[in-house]
Amino acid sequence: MVRWVLGFSLVLASFSFADEQVLQPLFEKHFHKQYVSGRCGDNIRRFVKAVEREFASASDLAVVSLNNQGYSVFGMINVEKARGQRFNKPWEGEANWYHHVFAIDRNGNVYDFDFEKEPRIVPFHEYIDEMFLIEPECEKPTYGEFCAGRDNKLKDYLLESVAGEAVAKNINKENPIKVSLEEAYKDYRVLFQ
Repeated sequence: MVRWVLGFSLVLASFSFADEQVLQPLFEKHFHKQYVSGRCGDNIRRFVKAVEREFASASDLAVVSLNNQGYSVFGMINVEKARGQRFNKPWEGEANWYHHVFAIDRNGNVYDFDFEKEPRIVPFHEYIDEMFLIEPECEKPTYGEFCAGRDNKLKDYLLESVAGEAVAKNINKENPIKVSLEEAYKDYRVLFQ
């Protein structure tokens, strides 16, 4: 009996809400019912606050703001991967976002309500590649087309990370973690230091 209780306790202790399967239903609910187009930061804050309410802690999440600090064009997203204003199809035309906000958990899973037309939690590298770095239209450049390129984006995009708990409790963190996309791409865990 004591072994069973000890084993059960260890299983519970190793369980974290940051497991994407635990957060998937809440993410889907917010994706379909709470989403507001053009309000990425507000969408993520509402989600993080809901995580705090449901799980009593958002400590396994970070809220990340991505900003262009260099000369790379910030029509940065791959529009075929971005959720359209009509919600059920990809974005149409140009999408020049000056910044973007998403959440990440300690396991490296990204929660973004603007990524694709269906709720999909994806690993950090896959998300960054698909949403920002891969430039399908630049594979065969045409006259007048500008492509920033992967290396420039890695260097020019700055990530600012704030602890999910601070966001959920409306604590204004004066010194967010600031790292280049290149640094975070090497190891996303720098967003939690």
